Amino acid sequence: MNNRLLEVLILVAEALQQSNDASLALSEQTRNELIEKGFTNDEVQNAIHWIGERLPLNKGKRAIRVLSNFERIHLTTKGSGLLLKLRNLNLLTDEHIELIIARALLLNELPIDAESVRNMAFVLLFDLKNHHDGFSMYVDSDKNDLEN
Repeated sequence: MNNRLLEVLILVAEALQQSNDASLALSEQTRNELIEKGFTNDEVQNAIHWIGERLPLNKGKRAIRVLSNFERIHLTTKGSGLLLKLRNLNLLTDEHIELIIARALLLNELPIDAESVRNMAFVLLFDLKNHHDGFSMYVDSDKNDLEN
């Protein structure tokens, strides 16, 4: 379920970023493509609503986050790709990236793969237990699940 929610959010954010419409409106074609991929109209609408409430859709130039050598050696190629993709879509902030990398290093979960990034990003983005500082994440070692 976590992957599904994050995936629709990513796809909607990509479509909105590519659109020239600042009103957070998806084209009917894009909406139909998402529904063909198996997402419901409600899921798509909820993703648009989530983005509209939480994220500024900056179309102008902004700084690009680059991973340091230290960060790159602790991430798999897919992990770093997803992390930067989420940042470039404005879904994650630089602080989120620092939290994800620091948390993975502290928990000795190396290398950080795409699934680890996806799980930690999900917790940060959806603030499962209303912790606003982002430092409340931990891994339940019995289940190997990420908790917030």
